[in-house]
This record gives sequence, structure tokens and C-alpha cells, in this order.
Amino acid sequence: MKRLAVFVSTAILLAVLPTLLVAGRESEYSDKYPHMTFIAEHEQSTWFAGYWSGRFLAVQYDSKQRWNTFSWTITGEFSLYQFRIEMQGHWVHFAGYNRSMYFDIQTGQWLSEKPNNVSSPPSGKAQDRNYRIDRNTVVVEQPDGESRYEFPSPSYNAYKRWRYPPQPHYWIQNDIGEYVQVGNSLWFVIDFYDGEGSTGIGGLGLFDLGTKEFGVLRHPFLVNCSTGIILSKGDTVLVATGGNFEYGLYGCNGLVLIDTKTGMIAQLDARNSPLDGDYFYAMNIVGDHLWMATDRAIVGWDLRNGTWVSARLESLIASDTATYYRKAITLGISSNGGILEARNPQLVPMGRVDRGQTVGYEWPSESLVEVQLRNTVTGWMPKQNYDFRENRAKEQLMYNTLTGTLFEDSSLTIPYHHVGFSSCKKITESKDAVKVSTPGFYVDLQKFQPLFSEQKTVTGFQPTWHNTIPSYESIKEHAIEGFQREQEEIRNNVPVYDTLLTINKKMDLYDSFSELLNCRWLPTGRFEPTEPAGIEFSFFGLGEGGDIKEMVFQTHSDSLWNENRNIAKGDTLEVAAGTFKGRFIVESFEISNDILDEITLRYTLWIFTPPRWEE
Repeated sequence: MKRLAVFVSTAILLAVLPTLLVAGRESEYSDKYPHMTFIAEHEQSTWFAGYWSGRFLAVQYDSKQRWNTFSWTITGEFSLYQFRIEMQGHWVHFAGYNRSMYFDIQTGQWLSEKPNNVSSPPSGKAQDRNYRIDRNTVVVEQPDGESRYEFPSPSYNAYKRWRYPPQPHYWIQNDIGEYVQVGNSLWFVIDFYDGEGSTGIGGLGLFDLGTKEFGVLRHPFLVNCSTGIILSKGDTVLVATGGNFEYGLYGCNGLVLIDTKTGMIAQLDARNSPLDGDYFYAMNIVGDHLWMATDRAIVGWDLRNGTWVSARLESLIASDTATYYRKAITLGISSNGGILEARNPQLVPMGRVDRGQTVGYEWPSESLVEVQLRNTVTGWMPKQNYDFRENRAKEQLMYNTLTGTLFEDSSLTIPYHHVGFSSCKKITESKDAVKVSTPGFYVDLQKFQPLFSEQKTVTGFQPTWHNTIPSYESIKEHAIEGFQREQEEIRNNVPVYDTLLTINKKMDLYDSFSELLNCRWLPTGRFEPTEPAGIEFSFFGLGEGGDIKEMVFQTHSDSLWNENRNIAKGDTLEVAAGTFKGRFIVESFEISNDILDEITLRYTLWIFTPPRWEE
């Protein structure tokens, strides 16, 4: 999945990364926080823009270090998947499907029609570049035409070294993702889709514009990451890592810094730094500040003195007097599978929130939001539900909505209120139920404006740097050598596995050899599987002819057979299909009463690089 490059002009610095908006999560709870995909500088303020719960958002960090928020409720048809933001002069243009709005960052005014004084956005194309990126190829303009340099797929041996033991059906691919030019070198994120049989190896790619050589820097901070945003500051390359998986884009390993001059590397995340968040929607350098929009907050890092600032949307402010409600439900059995479910939610008025009052909030929808108030409501819930809520992260509560049901009575017969993510404080308990109080109520979101109320400043923080390369070579030399090693493994058909296997009938084959190959015991029909009559290995290859292939060793009259061939010690058997070839050399075996007691095999497997996945 590609993102747009960073545009640079004398008046504006901006990064527009719209496709990151469709990032998936295991829980919709992540939608509590905005999808901020735009970072720009205008005059003495830094601006951020994005989407949140049916609204366009513009957030200002001004010269007095204040956070100001502006929002517009979206009307008409809107598609988050087609959401785009761009800067046009001092206007920010929001667009998605047939909904379009303009925000004036000078006056705070919103307009639905294109203003007359809107200028065109910068083209973002540097005038002195003689190259472009075409998915997995660097295209260099020459006096006599174009030269194309394809970034090849890595070896399966490298995948085994850096990630997991591969199987023949793994489709290892890579593309050139976002890139930056540092000196005469292009450094780029290695992109690949890590799901549904497709995979790859993360890292920092290199293309030397002078020698036209590729390089790859592999490191534990990068190898499991399949996408990212990349910037540079001087000799330092900064990578906001991510993972491109079957159900969307996720966080990977935080922010990784690589000094291309010294070869030193550093990694920052929410556990070891002030970085608030796991996944990055956008990142840009404004002056000496690195600004990041994550799945939880807006974070800024002053690269000169190590000061970090962040703001998180944790509160709402009432724009008018608003009613707050409890949510009454009924419980019923679903028609599909007889599962107990909550039905017919009804909002019951409980009180009023005054205009200008600030409330903490837990989770928004298009029209309803759960908030935390000073008032509380009490009720009973099953003890197991209370224990579940106490021991689970909030993200997990999305899958267990019934755990938030409060009842009027300790017999748990009359549902009274349903709370989502708000805390439940124990008052007393009976044998099977717990009486709790909760500050969680519901309000109409249209009566409230978002407020980035959780603001933090951390001073003097600097990352911890680590050595990545031997002292006798440069990082460029190290990357080129690493790339050449991987390609030589492909050219020289170096086997991925070459090992001696000793298997006896007491082994659990799945646990013992699942990383090497798929295998199972063939039962006698009398004692399964401790008295096996043989063993079966199975393979699945890619490409033409990549069907399932099997290698079977079967006992008969105290002999070992493969199909119609009587196997002797030292015999060699091969299996091949599509992109792999496997070889078994029978070193020894023991059979008693037609039972395979033990077998020793020299197992060798070659996996050949498949053709690129044409999407």
C-alpha cells in the first residue's frame, strides 16, 4: 500500500498520507482517537488535520504552545476510504467522495464552496531529480533514454535468518515504499503485504544513484515491519514503522532512527520514550521539530534539545446545554446459534450537562458518545462479568458487550443500564453478583466539541543508540554486502534446510518438526499414533505445477516402502513442485512387527524465488 511523498516548499511543509486512514484494528475502540493524516506549518503555527467520528478536524499548535481545535460535522455522503487532505495557500481542503470542505487557518472559518483566493498546492516534485520509483523499480533518466533497476525479492534463506522458518508455499515479495535521498543515495522502506500467504522481510533499502547498486540493511527493529513512513534530517533517516496485514495497517516497532554516517540505530516506542501511540498516520519535520500523528495522539519532538510535547483527545466540551442518559436494554437469544445478546437500547434521561462543561469520554459513534460524569449510577452485574472487566484491556471489551450490563436486582433479572468502557467500582457483593457504581452515561455527540485535554511535556529525553555494523565498513558497504549475500543464495541455489532428522514413534511430529515440514504418522488402525505403520511428509508449492506433493514411507513385512519401491539404507528420494524441491536420504530405520520405531533422514529443501505477485 503506497503513500504520497512528502512535499516541501518555502512557505509550507506538509505530509499527506491518505491511504493510512483505512488502518485496521482488532477493536473499534481505537476509533476513540482521530485519524490525523496531515501536518503543515503556516507562519508560526503547526497544523494537523484529519477525521474523527463524523467530523473534519483541524488542530493548531500555536507559537504560545497552546492547542486549539476546530471541527465541522460532515453532512452528505462521505467515504473514509477516499478521504484526502491538501493545503491550498492558507486553506486546508478536506475531501471524501462527494463531501468537500475548506478550512481557513488564518480565520478559523469553514466553507463548503471553493474560495476565490485558493491557490494550487505545490507539485512536490524536485526539479533536479532524474529518477522516479515505479513500484519495485528505480527508473533513472539517461541522455539516451531510461534505465530501469529492479529491486529483486529476497532469498528464503534470508527469511529464515531474520523472521521465521519458511515453507514452500510462502510467497516472499517486496516493493520500494516511501524513500528519501541522502547525498547520492536513496534510502527506502521495504514494502510488502504480510498476509494470506504473502510475506517478506522488512528493512531499510538502499539504491546508490552513482554505482546503481542496491543494498539492504536488516535489523531486528525493522525485519518484522512491512510498511512505513520515512524522512531524513541531515545524515539521519527516520522510519515510522508499520505492518500491512490482512485486516489492515497496524503498528509495528515504533520510530526507528538510522544514522547513515555512523551506522548507529535507535528505536523509540511508547514503552521506552515519550512517544504516545503504536501506529503512525503521518509524520513530518517542521524546522527542528519532528511531528508525528499516531493512533492515540499528536506528538512533537524538538530534535535540538530533546523536548517532547503531546496532546491526546480525551475530553469533550459542551457547546450547548445537553441531556445525559442511561441506556436501558433488554436481553434476548439470537436466532443464529442461540447466543445471548443485548436488544432494543432505549435512552432514559438522567440529568443535564451545562454549556461549557468539560467531560471525559470513552468511545464515540456518529451520534452517541459514552462520557464520564461526576454523577454515578449503580446496579448489579454477574461476578464473572465484573472480574472480566477488571482483568481485560478496554480494547477487549468490544467483543464482550454483555459484560457491561447492569441489573436493578442482585438476582440479575431486570436489566437497568448498559455501560461500555467506563470503570465500574465495587460497592458490595452477593454470592453470584457484584453491586457497582459507574460514572458512565451517554450524550448526543452533536452537542459537544472535541478537546485535546491530555497535554504533556517531557524535557531532556534522548534516544539510546546501538551499533549495527562492524567498525571496518560503512553502513552503505554493509547494506550492499547484505543484499549481495541474499542474491547469491538465490543464484547458487543454496538449500534453505539441510539437516539430519531422527524421528521415533514416541514423538509428536507437529510439535517437533512443524517449523521444517508438514508431517504426520500413518496409523496401523490399531494403535494411533504410538504404533505407526509409516510417516507422511507433505508439501505445497507456488506457481505453475505448485500442487500438494507427498512423500510417504510405509512399513510392510518389516520393510520400508515408498509407493512400489522397497527402500534400503542410503537410498535417495526427491519430491518437487512449482517453486521447491525436497530430498530425503534414508540414513537408517528400525521396524518391528510392521511398526516404524525410528527413522533417520538427511532432509534437504530448496525453495526458489517465485515470480512477482501481479496485482
